Amino acid sequence: TAAHCFDLLFNTNLVYVVIGATQLTQPGPGVQVRRIKKLLRHENYNRSDMSNDIALLELREPVECSPYIQLACVADPILGVSVSQEHNCWIAGWG
Repeated sequence: TAAHCFDLLFNTNLVYVVIGATQLTQPGPGVQVRRIKKLLRHENYNRSDMSNDIALLELREPVECSPYIQLACVADPILGVSVSQEHNCWIAGWG
C-alpha cells in the first residue's frame, strides 16, 4: 500500500482493510475484510516529497484468492524476470 495513507493514523486497530471491492459504499459479493496486524513503512519514506511512498501490511488473517481477488505479479529471478535497481517501476491501486 502507499505509506502516505498512514501519515495521520497512529493506531492501526482503528481501520479495516477491504479487499475485492472497488466501491466501499457497495462492496459486492467477493469482498473480504481484514484487520491489520503490523504496518511496515519503507525506512526511507519521505512525507515531504513522497519518495519511497510504500508500506507493507501484515494482516491478522489470510486472504483467500477468488474471481474478485488475485495475487499481484512481482519480478521473480528464478523465472528469469527481474528488475534492476536502475529502472523505475510504476504501479496503480487504491492505496
